[in-house]
Amino acid sequence: MRSLLVFAGLAIWSPGALAQAPAPAHFDVSNSDFVWAVTGDLSGAIENTGDSLRLTVSKCVFSRTTKLQGPVTVAAIRAGIARGSSASWRIERHSAPQPVAFSLRPGETRKLEPFTLTIPLAGFELQAGDTFLFDIDTTNLLNGKETHGTVYVRSTLHLPGAPASTAATPPGAASAPAQSAPTTRFEQALAAESRAGQVVREGSGLTPQQATALENDLTQKPGDLNTRAKLLGFYFSPASQSLGLDARIKGRRTHLLWLIHNHPESLFLTTAESTIDSAGHALADAEGYQQARKAWLEQTDTSSCPAVVLGNAARFFTLPDKALAAKLYGRARKTEPDNELWVTLQGNTMAFAIVGIEGLNQNGLPSGANASDAGSAYAIAARRELETSQDLPLIRAAANALMARGAIAQALARQSGQTPQVDALQLSETLLKRALDLQPNQPEINQNLARIYELRAMSVTDPAEKQRLARARFEQLSQAAEATPPNTMLLIALATAALDSGNLPSAETAGKQLLELLPKVQADPQQRGMADYVVHHTYLILGRVALRQGNLDTAKADLLESGRVSGGGTLSSFGPNMTLARELLEKGESATVLQYFELCRKFWAFSNRMDPWIEAIHKGQVPDFGANLNY
Repeated sequence: MRSLLVFAGLAIWSPGALAQAPAPAHFDVSNSDFVWAVTGDLSGAIENTGDSLRLTVSKCVFSRTTKLQGPVTVAAIRAGIARGSSASWRIERHSAPQPVAFSLRPGETRKLEPFTLTIPLAGFELQAGDTFLFDIDTTNLLNGKETHGTVYVRSTLHLPGAPASTAATPPGAASAPAQSAPTTRFEQALAAESRAGQVVREGSGLTPQQATALENDLTQKPGDLNTRAKLLGFYFSPASQSLGLDARIKGRRTHLLWLIHNHPESLFLTTAESTIDSAGHALADAEGYQQARKAWLEQTDTSSCPAVVLGNAARFFTLPDKALAAKLYGRARKTEPDNELWVTLQGNTMAFAIVGIEGLNQNGLPSGANASDAGSAYAIAARRELETSQDLPLIRAAANALMARGAIAQALARQSGQTPQVDALQLSETLLKRALDLQPNQPEINQNLARIYELRAMSVTDPAEKQRLARARFEQLSQAAEATPPNTMLLIALATAALDSGNLPSAETAGKQLLELLPKVQADPQQRGMADYVVHHTYLILGRVALRQGNLDTAKADLLESGRVSGGGTLSSFGPNMTLARELLEKGESATVLQYFELCRKFWAFSNRMDPWIEAIHKGQVPDFGANLNY
């Protein structure tokens, strides 16, 4: 199911843009197209009052899919402001939690009464591109142990009053607030596609009456691409549900075919809304798929076809016909060899074929892996090509896709009882090592290999194997550090790997380097947003080193220092790291750890997750901190 929205929400802009107090904006969001612990369907209105964002939730329905086993408890729901790209974002501000506290069995649905959430804006400046989301706090039992999780429902709809860019935009593109200018062809392409996607998704905020008015406008101005793009988004979104499936399917088909026939170069054709599936979900359209396929083949059936048209066609075929998509991306590469976008997408497509990815959500996350697709003739040929290729950019692109979306898809497949034909992480490792053989001294590849070893170690129980993977990870990160200027995130990873592998001198050296870099991070506007994250992990690293050196008092002081931060980003959402806390508990230092918990309550939005930990400590136990040993 590549066409259904997983994260949904609203784009938010700076207070200055909202000085005229625009009317509340309607939202209708869901994460129902993906297998989450809890599915949330929410609608209502969001209003900027100047000192806060107020969300009036008129409908909130939670359900649990029958694809998952056992019940899950929905503890609370919050609203938040997220900042960053769809692939890498952090939560900057949260509302207070709305308690829920009920259990959902597989196949069960429950509805909340209307409620209001308020996100404070005092002392906080909204930025262009910020997004609104809901996060749902859950608990369940896994192997007899209580585990905690967070399910997100996020969007990119525009809030009324958002400023428009004064820069001219080409046909088929959208205007957007000024940001730092992209420097490479790849970055420029992604920025342009992002602007186009914003226009399309504006359609999800239309009412049926507004959509009808836009359809009437198109009869007078059929070449108004922005209007047509908004309608494409409208028919794709839940906003058009009242029209019925037949009208929605025909509406999408009409506007998509018009764009392919008349503007095949339009950036609106890079969006998920411009794809049609022949089967598999409610908006599937077998007839429309065949018509669009024929139109794309006609548009690309010439040796002089522009790269952008080849790329748009390839996107349409990425999931239903991966061999054709990869071929079209290859042609686009030859036409624009300096545009990294084409080789990235070609490598992604080959990786999708090898793994058998058959569906992507709005943010590009896979819905699973199909074993029969992974065993197709093209999947086998793609793997053999990569394993023997001299094409370094293609090898890197495919390896990265296998490590990220390939591994996610296979994890989902294993949960449903499938056994992958090819291990995505193992093949990614093989390809990355081949890339290093072809061209040594590539620190980015060293870091990716280290990430693979880290992922493997998370699922390993044998101490000797964990140690081996930690050493392998440290070796790769050391090579990356030698080839790059001092980097806080790399140093944190390097120090952690050194500790896990027993290399205390290297961990101490990296920790001291981090201390020296802290003033620079805190003073740099580009890095200031991650300063608390760096402070938190720097003192945790130094504390773990001190503990191993026998300096218990220093380790305790460092733990407390790591908690004296304001939070933001992953610290506020996923929470603090508990590795040093666990090690101190094993030394009997429960008082210091409990004091650390109280510091963390000030910035962790889900600090109630510490309540069972506190209860366990009072019983003389060391809690199971779960994923908070990895964050």
